[in-house]
Amino acid sequence: MSKILDLMFGLTGNASEKTVTAQVTPSLDDNSKLLATTEFLRQQFTGTGKHSIAGNGYQKLPGGLIIQWGTSANIVGGASENIVFPIPMPTAVLQVLLSTQSLVNSTTPIVGGWQLDAGSSLAQFTLRNISTGTAQFSWLAIGY
Repeated sequence: MSKILDLMFGLTGNASEKTVTAQVTPSLDDNSKLLATTEFLRQQFTGTGKHSIAGNGYQKLPGGLIIQWGTSANIVGGASENIVFPIPMPTAVLQVLLSTQSLVNSTTPIVGGWQLDAGSSLAQFTLRNISTGTAQFSWLAIGY
């Protein structure tokens, strides 16, 4: 078993002194069974333009899926606010999830809804407070 692991992980040397030999980092379109280095994986998640870890931010995943999040301003009951994504979704918005972050002088249940705007649906959405109270909302959008 030790010999098999040595071959799988490129280990050389005697049993008490194992060292890892350099492996070639696979390219994005490589379907071989090469092991990815930590540097390769780090670049896939944190490379330039891959993420923005902020109050309103995003994370691009290696397969093309994008997760974005943020918060709205206080929206009075019956009003709406256009929410601009930190980055436009290149192809489609799959889902936007809403939750109430804070209520302002209200004891009534708060309900929010969203819709994509024609012509700009990859860059923003409209958040509507369909309740009577004022609230701030957190949102999470998934797209690609």
